[in-house]
Amino acid sequence: MAKINAAWQAASEDMYKAQQSATGNGANPGAGFDPNNMGGNPNAGAGQQGSNPNDNVTDVDYEEVK
Repeated sequence: MAKINAAWQAASEDMYKAQQSATGNGANPGAGFDPNNMGGNPNAGAGQQGSNPNDNVTDVDYEEVK
């Protein structure tokens, strides 16, 4: 398990460094979650009746596990 943890730590460090170098010095004031910029069509679903045959939605049964 120690070998796996060491490998994961090294991989995580490499990903962190790659991300930091991709954004310059690591300061990117525009990065992060912006609830006002979710992309897509803001009016999607407005005024629609019924279902869209292009929707990739599946109704499935589930069991709640506590």
